[in-house]
Amino acid sequence: MFFAGWAVAATFLPRLADLYGRKKIYICSLVTQFIFYLGIILSRDIKLTTAFNFFMGMASVGRASISYLYAMELIPKSKQPLIGTTTQIFNSFVTLFSVVFFYYISKQWQYFELIGLTLNGITVLGVLFLPESPKYLLTMKRYDDLREAFSVISRFNKKGGKFNGFFERELESHQ
Repeated sequence: MFFAGWAVAATFLPRLADLYGRKKIYICSLVTQFIFYLGIILSRDIKLTTAFNFFMGMASVGRASISYLYAMELIPKSKQPLIGTTTQIFNSFVTLFSVVFFYYISKQWQYFELIGLTLNGITVLGVLFLPESPKYLLTMKRYDDLREAFSVISRFNKKGGKFNGFFERELESHQ
């Protein structure tokens, strides 16, 4: 059911991220996923747990696909191959580790869900401090928001203060 939910959400969630922004859709996905993580942990009914898994799969599109795109748009091009590859390796490692753990060591899944729930909550809080994707803002011609995003990135990188520049597309639209 998890992958059925994933397949359903993959038909519309990436488009919503193109329309409304990476950050908004990512945060909505994380909050939704947090709720269903909690539901899975607390549920004692197989039908309810199955439904939670379906919706967890839907939310996971935002966690995996939208977050990857969002991260790649926030980091410099020169670091994208290294960070993107490392992210995918660790993502695969978690799956492989889980298979080995549950096959050979223990069947206690609740601890993994608690870890996921905790990391999900931490991630929601962390993303609140990130700016929207500069590429998204540029595409949507939201130049004031783009300047603010660059200012946040600049402060994060300890490179300076407020960005007050203009963009070629912005100047072209005023001519």
